[in-house]
Amino acid sequence: MKRLLGLSVVALGLAIAPGASAQTVFVNDTFESYADQSAFLTGWRPEAGDGFSGGAGSSAQLVLSGAPEAVAGQQGNAATGVSGQINEQTGGFSPTGVVNLTGYQLAPSETEKIVVRGDIFARGDQSNSLAGTDQSFRQTLGLRSDIFDRNPDPGITEAGVNFLELGYYNESSCLPTNPSCVGPTAGDPDNGIPPTEGDPEFRDNADFMFRMVLFDFASLGDYKENGVSIGSPVLQSPNWQQFPLNPDLDLVTTTLPNGSVGNGDGRVNLIDIGDGWHTFQAEIFDTKIVLTLDLFGDELDNVTGLGGVDATVEVEIAMAASFTQAPFDLDPAPMNSLRIGAPSGVSSLSGTALFDNIYLALEDATTAPAVPGDFNGDGKVDNGDLNLLLGNWGSPTVPVEWINGFETPVDNGELNALLGNWGFGVGVAVPEPASALLAALACGLVARRRR
Repeated sequence: MKRLLGLSVVALGLAIAPGASAQTVFVNDTFESYADQSAFLTGWRPEAGDGFSGGAGSSAQLVLSGAPEAVAGQQGNAATGVSGQINEQTGGFSPTGVVNLTGYQLAPSETEKIVVRGDIFARGDQSNSLAGTDQSFRQTLGLRSDIFDRNPDPGITEAGVNFLELGYYNESSCLPTNPSCVGPTAGDPDNGIPPTEGDPEFRDNADFMFRMVLFDFASLGDYKENGVSIGSPVLQSPNWQQFPLNPDLDLVTTTLPNGSVGNGDGRVNLIDIGDGWHTFQAEIFDTKIVLTLDLFGDELDNVTGLGGVDATVEVEIAMAASFTQAPFDLDPAPMNSLRIGAPSGVSSLSGTALFDNIYLALEDATTAPAVPGDFNGDGKVDNGDLNLLLGNWGSPTVPVEWINGFETPVDNGELNALLGNWGFGVGVAVPEPASALLAALACGLVARRRR
């Protein structure tokens, strides 16, 4: 639940109503329904990292609210990750039929997108970039197709394809639009050798990372970071790339909500960000994937203070059909395995993460029309828009992020637009008068709980 000035939405008199947009939610797990570890394992079974070869060893653990293992900012129950293993959500489709042959098998379409989201806690001292140490912090929220043999021909074995990971990892990389990443090409200054530190295309590991592997690259195009194209076409799978966080987060003059400041070492990592719960999200469309990272889950850009998120990546991509056998027109590989813990079962020597608020759904992929009050253009009128309004209250100009051309200065005209459409796209109605919301504007502060 979100909070305004430390008050719950219900305390402001905002009534929850059925959602305005079509969606089918498959997982919305806050871990509150599990009384103990045994109950937790009925919802999240331990598995080997690939999710279909069995041989599971240790398991993630349920961390009850108030337990000694609970961390700062934990509200309610959570779950640890585990080094070298995953825990797979049991509602998924089991290709062996041992557990579940009728679980979800999700693929995007022209009208529906897959949305996967989760809060992942990490400590600042788990950074993969600590000088003079051999850190390896590898904990992610993953979604993939783990159907082992997708080809109906009994003579052909075609392993599961399409997977993404969101969270923390330690691997240097170069942009997937750079020829150096994929082998010798004309004009490649590195002659096909992957870049190393000192090369302009080199990116040192910086903790907050993602990967998208084995998607079909036949019709790929642009690669965007924070709305800006930084290369086209995409030449290979974005396998462990950094979320493009604002370099100002590395400055000692930037103070974050938890009191942490940067160290000025030239990269934004957990040392700069410090302890915190961070919200990772992926939207998988049939022609693109959009990833976002919201530090502290506060719906703010923590450098500008405006409503939004801290990093966005958009990749033009397509769900893979077949890689080995013509004709290449099998149905897109369905995403059927949701997991937490170590990506593909790798080790995490510097510790484990905590997970909470895991969400998986099919949602409407069509673009909603511009609505007054939807200042950030995400198809909803919610706290993100309210944060924009509060951060610019009284300004003589309208920020360029606002897609609706309201008159300036920013005042009651924008407020009335916000209140008149509050909850559009999320199913929240505001009665009149909303005096508590006006009080929030007067104080100029919006805070958000993780849940």
